[in-house]
Amino acid sequence: GAIELRFSNDMVTTPPYLIIGLTAADIEMVISEVDEAAATREEEILPADPAIVRQLEGVASCKLSSHEALLLQRSRLECPICLAPFAAGHSILCLPCGRIEQSHVGSSSEACLGHLGHVKCLKASFARRAGCPLCRINLPTSSEGAASAALGQAKRNLQHLKLQAELLQSMSKAS
Repeated sequence: GAIELRFSNDMVTTPPYLIIGLTAADIEMVISEVDEAAATREEEILPADPAIVRQLEGVASCKLSSHEALLLQRSRLECPICLAPFAAGHSILCLPCGRIEQSHVGSSSEACLGHLGHVKCLKASFARRAGCPLCRINLPTSSEGAASAALGQAKRNLQHLKLQAELLQSMSKAS
């Protein structure tokens, strides 16, 4: 069957029951449909620079530990592409966007951990559009200064996630 996309305040909403059982091809189709719909409302959509995506994956991706996954679950975060919750063993990619704020462990504030998603899902999205699927801020082009700053921020976002997970782990051991 067809997947229906509804637009509300420039955000795409998909009923959760449509997400269950989606294949990689279904996810590709949804990304393509969103990009096509956005193209009618925006300027030209360009894919991300593959070199930047590779560099980003090199410095800001990891396989989630059980405590990192628990932290993301407590924060009610899910992949912005496939909408699946994060679990231990999933490979995630932290993006350079998303403001990191001082927060307590388990905060429901998405901003405290920056923007992130499954590596596979984000790479498929970046092949079509250079923007973050949450805030639409574009990844930098190969301009060295901007790329270096973005990669540094993505790496700090990943380090912040790991630190928060370590705090959660030490708190659970203490109780």
